[in-house]
Amino acid sequence: LAELLYRLKQGDKAKLHFELFIALGQEHGDLAFRYLIHSHSRLVALAEEDDNEYSEHLHRGIGLYLLGCRRTEETVGPGELTAEALFCRAASELQKARAERPDEARPCLYLYSAWQRLGQGSAAAAALRQADRHATLSFLTPCERRQLLQACLTQPRLKPRW
Repeated sequence: LAELLYRLKQGDKAKLHFELFIALGQEHGDLAFRYLIHSHSRLVALAEEDDNEYSEHLHRGIGLYLLGCRRTEETVGPGELTAEALFCRAASELQKARAERPDEARPCLYLYSAWQRLGQGSAAAAALRQADRHATLSFLTPCERRQLLQACLTQPRLKPRW
């Protein structure tokens, strides 16, 4: 439905359905991978049309992060980006999203994950604290809320605020 609405140039309705698909698709992990990437790509395109820099950077960052996660399981051919390069690009986009809306938890949660993958423990911990601080009033999918809770429970001296 989201794709149909996108093709019919009904951007606002398409955004809603892509976000809904992402929330549902995250529950299925690898089975939904390519559809999640597609949904984030469409949301980037819709954000570009609307001049919504936050959404553009957020969804590009999440998509790059997901591609980096997949790349860790693959062999990298010549000329292809490594997982680390994808995580670095994801972190850059997510930092831009966070700069646009510093009170949102979602970019911070994915920044935490990207920094963790890059072995940047202190940057990851700082991003996790920000995600936790803003989680109550931010949109997070149920899967993202579980990820945040699990991450907070693994950190000494950090208990979820929500």
